[in-house]
Amino acid sequence: MQFKPLEDARQAYLQDSNDDTKYELGLMINKLVEPIMTEMGLFWEAEAYYNVGQIVFSNYNNMEVVIDPLGAMGKYDVKVSPLPGAEDDFKPSEISIDSMKGVAQYIKDEYRDQLSRGGTYKQPPEGMVGEPKAQTELPLENKMKITKQQLQQVIKEAIQEEMSSFDMAEDVIELLGSKYNIKEEDVPTMLMAMAQSLQDASASPSADEEEEDPMDDYNYRGSRLHY
Repeated sequence: MQFKPLEDARQAYLQDSNDDTKYELGLMINKLVEPIMTEMGLFWEAEAYYNVGQIVFSNYNNMEVVIDPLGAMGKYDVKVSPLPGAEDDFKPSEISIDSMKGVAQYIKDEYRDQLSRGGTYKQPPEGMVGEPKAQTELPLENKMKITKQQLQQVIKEAIQEEMSSFDMAEDVIELLGSKYNIKEEDVPTMLMAMAQSLQDASASPSADEEEEDPMDDYNYRGSRLHY
């Protein structure tokens, strides 16, 4: 959990507000929160935190966010306000939120348009804050070819690995039962036979030249499975 070190530092600060705990929380804000807010075009005013204990972010154009880490009921008290001259952009708001991740997500979701008009948020990041970005496409130089034999081996190893997990085994059993009417007691035998079938196909000299999916040739108790 990316924000756990920050929340741990905040709890220590809540329990004993002194210079040391304040400093440790500041380090976590700098490390974990500032990069996310900067991506949204909001920049941390560290001096406000170390001087008065408020976490302040601003895009210096139309928005300021003030976060009190010592908010009521153990929450973060958050105030989002337009900067002078931008009062027509949006109305000020105040809210209390349980976690810093929730604070960042709230600002990202609720103030996308206002941040975009601020000129620093033209390409809002997608998804949940603090989560790894999906790598949907690799650069050409990082792409590699995979043979059918290699693919068969990967599938076999995946079946063996996933079936070692009880939860995953239950999911596989449920899927095979609902889609192919295979009884629960027959699932292990069938999967191992499928894995063996893949291994045998990989060992065949013509495996890479075979255009037909080896799974299409698998018969279970006289019934062909089609994918």
